[in-house]
Amino acid sequence: MGRDLKLADAERRYLEILGIDTHHVEAYKGLAALYLKQKWYPQAFETFQFIVKMKRADDVVYAGLAEIAEAQENPIEAERMRLKAVECSPGQPQRHAELAGYYIQQGHPEKALSSIKQATELDAKSGKYLEMELEVALRMEHPKEARKYYDHLRLVTDDRTRFQSWREKVEALEAKKGEKGK
Repeated sequence: MGRDLKLADAERRYLEILGIDTHHVEAYKGLAALYLKQKWYPQAFETFQFIVKMKRADDVVYAGLAEIAEAQENPIEAERMRLKAVECSPGQPQRHAELAGYYIQQGHPEKALSSIKQATELDAKSGKYLEMELEVALRMEHPKEARKYYDHLRLVTDDRTRFQSWREKVEALEAKKGEKGK
């Protein structure tokens, strides 16, 4: 109940700002993000689309539209919006990782590969991105790449339980492909 009151208060504040300045893009983005968080997809979509019509859309807007398309099970539109989010902000690793995550979820690790590589190039110390890179290598059944990403991941993360799981997966792939690790 307290959470609902906070969301309602936030919505009221955004609407107050928009009552004063009908072109306040950040208020529209905040309102759309609030609707998205509550899974009010029609309201979020309408708000994000308004920002697009204002010609003020950025990676946040397109990522939000992608999330709505995914929730509505529209993979073509979801991919298109994820690509636009990356195009708007090519230097932001999060957008590349979101695109890679989308491709992984859709069962296309080969498409995810270039996006997750770009994310790790932009943020080489991110355990999350390295783990995604390892996941892609495992799904594509590339044991040498999987071993390389596993070894790199060990240097930046210290989660023992996950190391065991990753090592087992890498070793199983190496055994399946007839290659030995280090």
